[in-house]
Amino acid sequence: MIRGRILAVYEDGVTILQVGSAVMQLEMLDDPSTKTLGQTVSIAADDLKFYPTGI
Repeated sequence: MIRGRILAVYEDGVTILQVGSAVMQLEMLDDPSTKTLGQTVSIAADDLKFYPTGI
């Protein structure tokens, strides 16, 4: 379970999540909702893959 705050939501399914002092870029399978902007969310994930972005 990942808990963080939604910073940005893009039409291509990319969501930016702030987890503590870290920022994660997530590729969502479902259509993202801009109604979640600024909200704290918990995301259950069965299979996570991490890739360095250099951001």
